[in-house]
Amino acid sequence: MILLCFILGTLAAGLVLYLPFFVWFRFRGRRKTEWVSPELQLSLNRAAIQARNRRYESISVEQLLLALLDDVRVVGVLRGCSIDVKTMRGSLQEVVQQDTLVAEGTGGVEPEASLAFQRVLQRAIAHVMAVARPTGALGEGGAEATAAQAVLRRTAQRAADGSDALVAILDEPESRAAEVLRSHGVTRLAVTRMIAHGTPATESNAADETLSHGQRDLAVVLENDDFTPMEFVVSMLQNHLGLDPAAATRAMLAIHNEGRTVCGRFPAEVAAAKVREIRTAASAAGHPLRCVTETM
Repeated sequence: MILLCFILGTLAAGLVLYLPFFVWFRFRGRRKTEWVSPELQLSLNRAAIQARNRRYESISVEQLLLALLDDVRVVGVLRGCSIDVKTMRGSLQEVVQQDTLVAEGTGGVEPEASLAFQRVLQRAIAHVMAVARPTGALGEGGAEATAAQAVLRRTAQRAADGSDALVAILDEPESRAAEVLRSHGVTRLAVTRMIAHGTPATESNAADETLSHGQRDLAVVLENDDFTPMEFVVSMLQNHLGLDPAAATRAMLAIHNEGRTVCGRFPAEVAAAKVREIRTAASAAGHPLRCVTETM
């Protein structure tokens, strides 16, 4: 009887001690953010099914891009950049047929994702994670760094979609997929501008129109996007708009948090010149940073 009580007591103590750890371990995975959108998952599945049906030995970046051409968002981005999607599809199909190894025999195959394919997917997810989480690039400690982290923690997390994968493919310059995109006139800058601002090109300077109407002062406005590094925005604010480091960081956070903000007010001629300088610097660096002037 004493032995039975000892055993039951030991079991009860063990249950109390270890049950919380078991519950945490069992259900912790459900709290993780899904970093891949349903649309991108469908594209990945299409590429895998196509490779399996055609007995390809691997799933390549070119096969992924071909699958992405059935993604409504990706098609919209490409058409917004004046790309003939049908012609591009034909070029990709030809590349896939020429470059992809077919498994021998007649049995079932399970294609493996190529290293380039894995890099593209990882790059797309890493981009979304970098946008969604705080960064240490703003410095450690201090009110500005604390404010930056507080703002970034409030940023709504989103999953990587087909457009993120498209940009990631363009960042794989040695791939045949990127080569096909370039041959059809697709550039990373045009794509990121289209994704961020709905247009593949910079807009005309409002100051040029208002100067003839005697406009005295104009506001310089910067708009947020998910591709221009925060450090680059801060440098533009300091180098071209004359803000000190603390003010430039506050302005950058306002752009990030509110989507756009007025970063300075200048005479029309000066504002127009500053906008041109910022646009030129952003384009040269390959960033889709949007800078415009507005009447006050």
